[in-house]
Amino acid sequence: MAKSQTHRFFANALQYSELFPKLEAYARLAMVEHEWYDDTEEEKNCVPGTYAVFGLGLTDKQYFPLVGTYMSLVDQEHQYVQQSFTLALIQHYGIDTTTLPTSDALLQSIIIQPSDEAHNNIAVANYHLGQLQEASDYFLLSSKRSDYAMYSHVKCLIELGRKEEAKNKLDTFSENDDEFVGTVEIAELFLELGYFEESVQWFEQGWQTYWKTPDWVSRYVYALFKINNPNRVRDIIKEVIQQLLDEKNEYEIMYEQISSGYTPSMKYNTSMSTSCYLFGCKRHNHPEYKE
Repeated sequence: MAKSQTHRFFANALQYSELFPKLEAYARLAMVEHEWYDDTEEEKNCVPGTYAVFGLGLTDKQYFPLVGTYMSLVDQEHQYVQQSFTLALIQHYGIDTTTLPTSDALLQSIIIQPSDEAHNNIAVANYHLGQLQEASDYFLLSSKRSDYAMYSHVKCLIELGRKEEAKNKLDTFSENDDEFVGTVEIAELFLELGYFEESVQWFEQGWQTYWKTPDWVSRYVYALFKINNPNRVRDIIKEVIQQLLDEKNEYEIMYEQISSGYTPSMKYNTSMSTSCYLFGCKRHNHPEYKE
């Protein structure tokens, strides 16, 4: 959601439970179909009262009727912020007899406006509910070659025990694809499948580019032990320790440098945009060149 002044106002107001009745009264008066807050735009547009409704709905189930009223007014074709709220509500409360009507109404709001984002959000909700088959199906619907949704689809297949299918799909991932999820992520999936050699190869590719954190480094070390390569394990641990020592030294001299007049420079890197420039490209529907 937009981090607007209105958003911040209601986020602060929701810190005080004594204001909840007034916030509910405001929301019921403010909710008008086809009206929007004037400090949001495009996909972050939302009906007046949205922030109060979402905040109260996540505070107590007694506000579910308010959420239901809100959903009956939302223009599903021009507002999408309720999709993220759907996931937050399901993750917060789960789904049972008390939450099902509200959760179902919110999920329907996602289905009404089908898109990759909507399918992905439904997949995420199902995954957190433990409904792996549904999550797998919706991740696949929202996926592109080698992207995070396809990665999530493969993860679901592994958890479903469909490891051969997962391996076949994982083998199709390519760093050359536009939305490639990442080398360490691929390594993690190969490790889950028990393909330790492949896992090590992908971990090694990401070693120089990923920030070293214990969660994935420990997985890399585990894979190396599985292929009986303790020498590389020792090298990795030594390198990480040296990285930490170097950082420690930088912080230790930071105060002395700056207090003596040193001005740290801004770190800036340019970012290349890539696109197809071919005239007449049928894949991208480009027109033929004209004089």
